[in-house]
Amino acid sequence: MVNRLHKAEIVEIKFVKEDGHSVAAIERLTMHDFSERIITSYDQEITGFSLLSISDLAFNIIPPLQFAVNRHVYIGQAVAVLGYQYDNPSLTIKSGIISTVIHHNGQRYLQFDGSTIWGNSGSPLIDLKTYEVLVSSVTS
Repeated sequence: MVNRLHKAEIVEIKFVKEDGHSVAAIERLTMHDFSERIITSYDQEITGFSLLSISDLAFNIIPPLQFAVNRHVYIGQAVAVLGYQYDNPSLTIKSGIISTVIHHNGQRYLQFDGSTIWGNSGSPLIDLKTYEVLVSSVTS
């Protein structure tokens, strides 16, 4: 959680290969440089994610996730989340379904029915048919 990194001296941004463990690309930044890259930091109690500017870092070999152009979602839609659960150094993928769509205070929230635990906060919710991001974050 970006909002809890106040005591960190170095922040590491890492992407892994398909095996979920081998490093594909990595950058280490001072906490100051990392903080300067934060575009938006949302309320961690609701969304648990932040947007960062990383376009000038050495991640050009990493294909970006695309946001869903068609924002239509439906109950029962197959989805997945990515994350590093607990202190496991390997990426974990969990699948599930959209169990409901909630509209509250002008916002739309998708409820994910699947196994999530500590380490899934900030995970993208991915449509398993299109591999597009439906929601920017999962809160465990």
